[in-house]
Amino acid sequence: MSMVPQVEFAYRAFLSYRAADARQAAWLHRKLEEYRVPRALVGSVGVYGRVPARLGRVFRDRDEARPAERIESALAEALARSEHLIVLCSPHAAAPGSWVPREIALFRERRPGGAIHAVIGSGAPPECFPSALLTTTEDGQSAAPLAADLRPLKDGGADGEQRGLIRLIAGLLGVGFDDLWQREQRRKRIRRVTTALGVAGIAVAVGAAIWLANFYRTHALVHLSLGPMMELASGVRITGTVETPGENRSDTVVDEAVSSRERTLWLPAGDVILRVTGTYGDGGERALSWHLKLAPGYGLDEKRVRLTVPAKEEIAGHGGMAYVPAVAWTHGRESEVIRNAKPFWIDIRPPTVREYLPVARGLVERGLLGRENSLLLTARQQSNALEATGMGQLRSLGKDLGAIFGVLAQGTSRQVSAPGDVAVGLVRLPCDDCPAPMLRHEADVYCKSRGMRLPTALEWELAVRGVDGRVYPWGDRFDASRANVPGLPAKGDPPAGLKPVDAYRAYRSPFGLYDTVGNAGDWVVNDVSSYERVYMGATYRFNPEDATAFRMLPVTDSDYVVHEITARCVSAGAP
Repeated sequence: MSMVPQVEFAYRAFLSYRAADARQAAWLHRKLEEYRVPRALVGSVGVYGRVPARLGRVFRDRDEARPAERIESALAEALARSEHLIVLCSPHAAAPGSWVPREIALFRERRPGGAIHAVIGSGAPPECFPSALLTTTEDGQSAAPLAADLRPLKDGGADGEQRGLIRLIAGLLGVGFDDLWQREQRRKRIRRVTTALGVAGIAVAVGAAIWLANFYRTHALVHLSLGPMMELASGVRITGTVETPGENRSDTVVDEAVSSRERTLWLPAGDVILRVTGTYGDGGERALSWHLKLAPGYGLDEKRVRLTVPAKEEIAGHGGMAYVPAVAWTHGRESEVIRNAKPFWIDIRPPTVREYLPVARGLVERGLLGRENSLLLTARQQSNALEATGMGQLRSLGKDLGAIFGVLAQGTSRQVSAPGDVAVGLVRLPCDDCPAPMLRHEADVYCKSRGMRLPTALEWELAVRGVDGRVYPWGDRFDASRANVPGLPAKGDPPAGLKPVDAYRAYRSPFGLYDTVGNAGDWVVNDVSSYERVYMGATYRFNPEDATAFRMLPVTDSDYVVHEITARCVSAGAP
């Protein structure tokens, strides 16, 4: 930054304005003369030399020149003794008969090379600028100068009153606007805190005591032990939200990077979800979340909550899965409070068709699964057969043709099967990125091949619903933008179908699962009633009131055309 040689001036600046703008000029004059430069900038070197603690005097022509007998002579003298010229621009200042253009000309005569600072007070550029400030471009257009803008943002102002004032002051001091603005904001914050703390004596002590007591009552101290995760993942981050299920709302209260193995947080007492995320070396995702019901109060035991991530080996061995700790939670339509005794891991999402097809073929080759017991392999076989015989158009017969395939399948199967075990009916192939439909027996085999099992109905409900008894994974209100549950299509609309697994990835359950309700259902083990083959989450064929986080649906003999059920496997966690 080059420095202009310093000369002694009587005035820091000359304020030029039209009488119609006197009120705004008086405000600007007062603000400039009262302004105190932030302490850290005082003494530093600006464009015009050492930065002073105060701007000093600012000449207002209508106040200080009025007693002089010769107005122009007095103005010329004041302009010569002023380091800068400030022009308050407005339609009044730019109108014919204004003294402002003459004052600009006099300043240029008496102070060649002196800095002129335009400030927009009202009106719109370039019409608000006096003609003496405008330049003409090569194409004959008028070009306006750079200017601080005091106009409110709602009225089209570029800065607003406060930023515009600081921008002008930065120009008068010869320092960068961003530096001065940041220091000014920091000073205001300090001033607010100082003012709050500066209230005298007993009132301050009592107020502080009340605030602290209320803060203590309405918050809980949560301690997180993250050691194993810090060894496995990079970019570890903690995110905390306060949940309002009745409004489908999640308000973020914590979002910070973590570099230490231990972290303690004061969190609002209430319905809180804490998530710990990171990037793992194997590229797999892990959902590590705690859904907490923190009660307000003063008792030390209820104030302190200790949370620990699973062991390093356990986290490493559960890529693509979500951790669900042992916890008390609200179950069912009747909101019964129960507790799962042991933690478990559950797939964050079901496998896609693309991912599962080679797995299904491998299960058949290993003799663990009959081809007729695989929904996708049967669908591929049916599709190839129809195409090979030139009968592809028969797919339009839908259910009737499906019944024929079903009878044939049941009659030729080497396995005595029940509904949900044999691929019955004409199966429509879903998209490659859609959830992979499976039969009940097939889902069992798939999970067992991974050393896992299907979730129980209670495990699935907890993983999808969390602990607070919400109706849907995101809250109590149905939201069609968060799940594939279109309901009955309107006349003329295309039929509904499966969507890709990742279509609703942003809308996760409290424990981090997605694609849980609607789209494809999830097979579960019935641990709450007598039906043998049941699933949860409904499918895209259902209405919103059926696609809840707690409703269990049976598969009976009449449901052989229900093919949109997939698998999400469970692994036991360490106690």
